[in-house]
Amino acid sequence: MSRGLTAALVLAAAATFLRAQFIFFPTDVHIDEPIIAGLAQRAVETGRLTANWEGVANQNWSRPTYQFSPYTLIENGLALASNRLFGVPHGRDEQIRFARGVSVACGGLAVLATYCAARAWFVGVGTALIAESLVAAAFLHVQDSCYGRVEAMLSLAIMLAFWASGAAMNAPTTRRYAVLGLAIGVVVAMKYNAAPILLLAGAPLFTSTPDKVRKIWVALAASVVSFLVATPEFVFAPSPLIEGVRYEIAHYSEGHIPHQAMDASDNNLKFWANYLFRLGFGWAPMIAVLGYLGLAWRRGGRDALLALFLVIAAVLTVAPKVRFERNAEVLLGPACLAAARFLNVCWFAFPPSLTRVLLQAGVAVGLTGNLMQHGVALYDFRRQQKRFSSPLVLVPEAVRRDRFLGQAIQKAPPPDWDKYDVLLLSGYSDAFSQRALKEWEQRLRQDWDLTLTRCDWYRAGYPFSTVEAYHGPGFILRAEKKRKGSN
Repeated sequence: MSRGLTAALVLAAAATFLRAQFIFFPTDVHIDEPIIAGLAQRAVETGRLTANWEGVANQNWSRPTYQFSPYTLIENGLALASNRLFGVPHGRDEQIRFARGVSVACGGLAVLATYCAARAWFVGVGTALIAESLVAAAFLHVQDSCYGRVEAMLSLAIMLAFWASGAAMNAPTTRRYAVLGLAIGVVVAMKYNAAPILLLAGAPLFTSTPDKVRKIWVALAASVVSFLVATPEFVFAPSPLIEGVRYEIAHYSEGHIPHQAMDASDNNLKFWANYLFRLGFGWAPMIAVLGYLGLAWRRGGRDALLALFLVIAAVLTVAPKVRFERNAEVLLGPACLAAARFLNVCWFAFPPSLTRVLLQAGVAVGLTGNLMQHGVALYDFRRQQKRFSSPLVLVPEAVRRDRFLGQAIQKAPPPDWDKYDVLLLSGYSDAFSQRALKEWEQRLRQDWDLTLTRCDWYRAGYPFSTVEAYHGPGFILRAEKKRKGSN
């Protein structure tokens, strides 16, 4: 085994260990995880695998759709097999823990796949190890790998597709382009916002192979076949997929409170730049990616293909009103390839001098900064576990004797909110929330006693709460109904 591959395996193992440290936070902090758990539990109880989310016993999702079909079938299949062999997982909490374990494994494999993809695209071991290191320490990738959600497996599938595309460009045989098409189809079936991966079907244009058009059609045809295999129920009942796509289009066009641009002062471009530079990816890798876009413009070839993918994927990430940070997972692995490529080219473009020292320092500082973010999150996570509660829970604990309603301030409480004795309205420091806070204070002041508590949303009792990174400190407005006869 080569030293490069040995180093890659060691780094992937370390990345997997890092991700595994964050899967034991409470199981009731993210509404997506109970949905995944409900799907897996349905498979355990019925013994049948289906990617149709209709009929799930969950108030947040029970609509027909084949969304995340490969992920749903694979994760549910693993949970079903484990239950039949070992009796676990069973029940919501065990299913969530199991799904998180699957994400950790996929996250670690995605780190290794990044090394393989970089070797296929750019040959050099140094470039590949830098790209792998960036993914291993990327805050966003670690975050996505510790939840029971689709993103870690999606990241793995994307990097496998890039690996296949690099291999196809290096040896442009029909068989390799068929494999590339199969990988593309799985990625698109796993999450539809990964559609820019279809650009890789144009890889023959960046080679000297004589039958470029035929190979493009081979890749596209294989991707269609792969999509249908990854979403097999579509062949017999296409309506859930169509209904699911319609719902997602409406969902993304209308926005998703509180994950949306509230006004012109809090727009998506500002959010993504703030998040990716400060936390999700880091300032040093982001600068390297921007440098790579300029480099690719001059070099052309496969560099141009990677740059085109990054630009189109970035536009599709920024354009919708919805701004889930996990939507950037489509960009992250390829961005690490780009950053590593830029650093490697710069390294050999300059003689041993101050420039090389600055490059080394930039990479070291960028990786160290990301690892420090992990350390802070892990320390805070462990501290919260020892206290058995989080600051967001301490406020409701103080009014446990009362009937209370916890509600994000961006969304008005339901019509029957008068039945509650205590309201807990939470919000952030953005302009929208501050205006809403003033309106609610005026509305409630006459009949309610108000207490405003400023809080740091980063310390929210579970790892990688990224709200603080782009909203800053938040608040909780506690409104307790005045007793009769009081002023």
